[in-house]
Amino acid sequence: MTYAFIDTNILLHFKVFEGIKWDIIIKSYRKKLGSKSFENVVDYVNDFIEYLKKEELSLQDFKILPKLLNQFINEAINMLIKKILPKPIGGNITIPSIQSFRNAIQKEIREIGLPQECRDIYNNCRKILSVPCSTFVLQLYPKSSNPTEISELEILIEQFVFALFLRQTSSQLVFVGYGDKEYFPNITSIWLYSSLNEEWKAGVADSQSISNHQNALICPFAQMEDMATLIEGINPALEKALQTEVGNTLNEFKQEILKEVADPSIIDKVSKIDIGNFVNRFRNICNLIKAQAYTRPLVSHLGQLEKEDLALLAENLIAITSLRKKVTMAPESVGGPIDVAVISKYDGVYLAKRKMYFDEKLNPQFRENYYRDCD
Repeated sequence: MTYAFIDTNILLHFKVFEGIKWDIIIKSYRKKLGSKSFENVVDYVNDFIEYLKKEELSLQDFKILPKLLNQFINEAINMLIKKILPKPIGGNITIPSIQSFRNAIQKEIREIGLPQECRDIYNNCRKILSVPCSTFVLQLYPKSSNPTEISELEILIEQFVFALFLRQTSSQLVFVGYGDKEYFPNITSIWLYSSLNEEWKAGVADSQSISNHQNALICPFAQMEDMATLIEGINPALEKALQTEVGNTLNEFKQEILKEVADPSIIDKVSKIDIGNFVNRFRNICNLIKAQAYTRPLVSHLGQLEKEDLALLAENLIAITSLRKKVTMAPESVGGPIDVAVISKYDGVYLAKRKMYFDEKLNPQFRENYYRDCD
């Protein structure tokens, strides 16, 4: 039986960490690692993080300039204004209540995400965010007499700017393979978060492995919506929208019943109906249908495929994602020539397909240098 991962979408060469491209950092780490090995993949992850902390690449020299930082904060606040504040009628912006503005910002923060492991970094860099965010709030609500509400609103705007900065400057790295004592492959992804105060933090996002009970996995990263559509049978955004509309429809139905009923005892019973329970039940049923009709049949047969077939499947998943982005005019962060690699326990890593930015025939020294480093 063949055990394999399909690692479908790792964006390394187009991301930077503190101003240095990831491919430079990773190749420098590979050179330092040499022939050293670890028992588990997670040990490689921890060693790599320690390597970054030692600042061997002079990471302290790559600092965000105050001018660029202030520009980012102003752009983030302007983005918030456009998304939340109603469009001006007759040239005047309608200012919502503080409570309505707070609720809208909280929704934006939830959509962006503020990782729990970055809370301490946020607390350390509040002094950078507080002045521009406080100035903005005072301009919106100069006559407010409730200092508590104003303070809470300022904190929410700080969190929004910080969360937006993390999303735009963070990088996800994926470690996949075998440790010396691992007979099944393991895949571990980590997030590296840059911070406004030049600190950074690493957090393990996910770790999975093949086992006797799980003989195959499909693990997409980055733009995974189209792959999820193929694997699960429904686009995640569409699924989320359907679940939201189910909740809204049930709530409207509940309100219509209350309008038509006159008996106080029935009104009391209907009012106590928890719509959230029905939405959760609908979500669980959808997940069960997806698993039975799409995910399980696909994954259960992956373990029977040969390595070359798995490589072909991985390449086509990327190609389909790229094609959909192209025909729908969506931002194309996936596409172009595709690298395909296969990893096995004792054969190591071999490339089924590799793109080159130069003619390999004109540069024979590349292969010599590459394989000398591997040896």
